[in-house]
Amino acid sequence: STWQEPNTPDKVLDGVTDASVSRWSGFGDGATLTLTLAARQKIGALNLSTFEGTVRRALFDIETSDDDGATWTRVFSGSSSGTTSDLERIALTPS
Repeated sequence: STWQEPNTPDKVLDGVTDASVSRWSGFGDGATLTLTLAARQKIGALNLSTFEGTVRRALFDIETSDDDGATWTRVFSGSSSGTTSDLERIALTPS
């Protein structure tokens, strides 16, 4: 993972949904965040909020890896809505 201080990866799943208080951020195109699940799971959607989500869209890709962490499949490529700072449901293409 890459990050921009003080918005470190541990703040992704800290339970705080107000992105003005707690968030992860990476610097520009190519910033990455890798999450490892405790067990293999099928993931159909993610809920996420974006900083200043009512005034700008965040562009991002979501990729998954089976077991090896070396082979990745893109399951989403797009943006947040740009209309809310609340959680948004992002549907993922099954892989």
